[in-house]
Amino acid sequence: MMLQWAEHLSAAFGPPLPPRRQGPPVSGQGRALRLKTVLAKLAKYNLEGLRLFRHLPLGQEFRASEAKWRVAGGGNRAGKTMSGCAEMCEAWLGSGVPGRYPPTGGNSLVVGRDLDHNGMFWRKCAEQGAFQIIRDEHLPHRWRAVRPDPNDPTRLDPYDFAYREKWKDAPPLIPKRMIRGGEPAWEDARKRIPRQVDFTTGWRVLFRSSDGNPPQGDHYNAGLLDEEMTNPEFFKELARGLVGLDPKYKPRGIWTATAQIGNPELMELIERGQSGSESVESFQFVIADNPYILPEEKQAFADVLSEEERETRIYGIPAAFGRIVYPMFNIGIHTCESFDIPENWARFVITDYGLRHCGVLYIAVDPDEKHLWVIDGYDLQKSDADAWAQSVKAREGKYRFEAFIGDGHMGKEGRVGSGSDESVGKIYWEAAEKYDILPRMRGSNYRLGGFFPGHDVIEARTEMLIAALRVRKDGPFAGTPLLQIFRGRIPKLERQIKKAQYEDATKYPARANKRKKLEQDLLDTLEYGVAFKPYYITPEEVAQPKGNAAYNAFLRLLKKRKCEMVDSY
Repeated sequence: MMLQWAEHLSAAFGPPLPPRRQGPPVSGQGRALRLKTVLAKLAKYNLEGLRLFRHLPLGQEFRASEAKWRVAGGGNRAGKTMSGCAEMCEAWLGSGVPGRYPPTGGNSLVVGRDLDHNGMFWRKCAEQGAFQIIRDEHLPHRWRAVRPDPNDPTRLDPYDFAYREKWKDAPPLIPKRMIRGGEPAWEDARKRIPRQVDFTTGWRVLFRSSDGNPPQGDHYNAGLLDEEMTNPEFFKELARGLVGLDPKYKPRGIWTATAQIGNPELMELIERGQSGSESVESFQFVIADNPYILPEEKQAFADVLSEEERETRIYGIPAAFGRIVYPMFNIGIHTCESFDIPENWARFVITDYGLRHCGVLYIAVDPDEKHLWVIDGYDLQKSDADAWAQSVKAREGKYRFEAFIGDGHMGKEGRVGSGSDESVGKIYWEAAEKYDILPRMRGSNYRLGGFFPGHDVIEARTEMLIAALRVRKDGPFAGTPLLQIFRGRIPKLERQIKKAQYEDATKYPARANKRKKLEQDLLDTLEYGVAFKPYYITPEEVAQPKGNAAYNAFLRLLKKRKCEMVDSY
């Protein structure tokens, strides 16, 4: 009976024992010896790190989350990497949350910021001392993890704190017996940096550095990004690899990071998690909640940091938030539900020319000039002037647009690869003539056709957009900003406003006012439009065609040839 009980426990808490040999009945002495062997193995299994490890309270919430992506963000030494590490180890050993990962034969990817990060991550998994254990005061023959005080999780249990001399380094989360061959395939054996690890459960994990290029084409059941990525393509490739193929198990991704650089992909995940997305959940780990670090050590660490560094490293506020160009932008304040604008409102078309990306926005001004209403917009990709003109024509309606505003610098340039010295602005203006959508007003710069030039000085137009976002304190429209964007009509514009940030000037102060190079075609377009200072003018009806299309075509050709003659002089 005792032997059956021991085998039952072994099956429940550890890998199954070898089956009993069939043969003649075992003597009492043989049964006792076998029982002793089983109990010794069971005791050894129960001393393995993953069975002893206990998450912090926030780590328990992190582990329980069923989101497709989980972000463990926050400050240094807050426990975020350990939570992600334990989750991965559970998956690889087939002992995680039931039904979350396949128990055998899974595939996973771990990406560290660099190779040293991969080595650090593996040490947390496969070396002793990742956490501390102590003998249970009620069951002295058993060990348990040093635990937080149940009445104050930010401090240690009083018993454990009083008997710190009895602490012992915990065994590795991953026992060596679970690694096929006993060792990983090393990237750097001397530094103990792994490249690939195969487990006896059939799971395989690839370790890669974000300094390199991501592996292509693999499918993953689990993936983890540790710290910010030098090459953001790793996030995209991991997201592709985590597209589920097995309906029984949903692949999941984890990103653990202290956001000191401000990867746009990481910032977007954090924001999605904070805004209630069903597929992303964000957790903020802070060192103040880590009971395993003494209060005086936390304070000593904080004392050596600048105020800006404390915000990131202590409180977990992403450093990029301090470099955001438009931190005042708020969906609830600067956007509104879309509606059909009245016909008597003035409308302006703003364009950021481009072959790969051509940003186009439509701004309306009401008769009271209460707001600049961004009513529509899009990013024309891999297009030309004809495609632009057709899209504008489709939105012209009964009344003419008041003016076209475009990128003043790009508009004066010759069209790359066109075989012509004609400027980009003129090419787009001629497309507008071709489709009979010329606006009411025309700019005076010949190289821009009839476009008004957008403001070239980034700092100046940034200030103008900030002013348009600022809530007015007095006047007839007090309590509201000048700018209003139709909510959800141009989601890409909303994202670009929120993500725009300055370069990190920690090492290079000269970059303090330089914009980080991110995709911002629609944001540039908005800045051009606001800096133009659109005003109200009573709109004019589109002239009705009079059936003289051939004569109009002749006039356009004549005008073009006259312009070519002027150019020749």
